[in-house]
Amino acid sequence: QDMGEGNDWHFFISHYQTTGGNQASNICNELEMRGLKVWYDQNADTIDEAAMKEGVQRSTVFVLFLSHKVFTRQFCQMEILEAKKAKKPVLLIREEDDRFGKFDPGNIEEFCLLTKDEEEGGISIDERRKREDFKEYAMNLYKDNEWLTWRRRKFEKDIVIGRMVDYLIKVSRESSRRRGGSKSFCGRLKAFFTNCCSQLISSSPCLIRDEMDRRHSYIEIPE
Repeated sequence: QDMGEGNDWHFFISHYQTTGGNQASNICNELEMRGLKVWYDQNADTIDEAAMKEGVQRSTVFVLFLSHKVFTRQFCQMEILEAKKAKKPVLLIREEDDRFGKFDPGNIEEFCLLTKDEEEGGISIDERRKREDFKEYAMNLYKDNEWLTWRRRKFEKDIVIGRMVDYLIKVSRESSRRRGGSKSFCGRLKAFFTNCCSQLISSSPCLIRDEMDRRHSYIEIPE
């Protein structure tokens, strides 16, 4: 399947393994079952910094799974900043269950708090400035981008994955227009979308038909 010019994956999933690892793995599996290609570190042959940056650069959509303390993790910070540098579309998926590392926007503030060792040994002005800059960017990232709530019941999970596909279609359509219009990517994603909806209808007709009506009210999929 086409990913758009210069891309090898549809989605890159950034997450904090301790509080979001199981959820990220689940999301990856659900997307791959639908034929989409996902860069997910636990499935990658190499997971050093260079490989992560390349994964971000060569993915169509950057997905950040929001769970407890995700913004405090060094690799997550690096991936987020790489997505910013590469000007990647960002989709946020938020954990809201206390049992599984619920995300609290207040956690963003924790990034600038000093550890005990830093309090004793001090911290450079440059490092403090970097933290403040990242905190501001992280807060704006959360406020300014679309986000979905992760769900665990099958029909609700299918809706979340379907909305991810919606977002991918939207991004590909905008990218196609900027490039002057290769339509094959959008056309193939439309086929994915139709197939996903067919599967959802068979599992929960009434609820999913309502969801499909909602989607069609704002998604215009190119032929």
